[in-house]
Amino acid sequence: MPNFNSKYGNQQSEQVQGLAELQKTLANLPDMILMKVLKKGLRKSAKIVQLAVQQKAPIAEGDVPQKYGQQPGDLKKSIIVRTRRNKR
Repeated sequence: MPNFNSKYGNQQSEQVQGLAELQKTLANLPDMILMKVLKKGLRKSAKIVQLAVQQKAPIAEGDVPQKYGQQPGDLKKSIIVRTRRNKR
């Protein structure tokens, strides 16, 4: 390694911050990729179930009293797929 001190006449030092966090992230990268793949697969499976349940959801017909601002078809629209992180 060349000695830059003699050529430039001054000494510089560099300090890297966040190296421990970077190493931890790189170590967990395969786990993160695995979780991403699993999450995507589970989401696609849940979407199939969501569509099946939405098809079977009843829709009010005729003169139905509207409580709390609900409209016919709101039940079907409210069936959704969500993912969240587990807080462990």
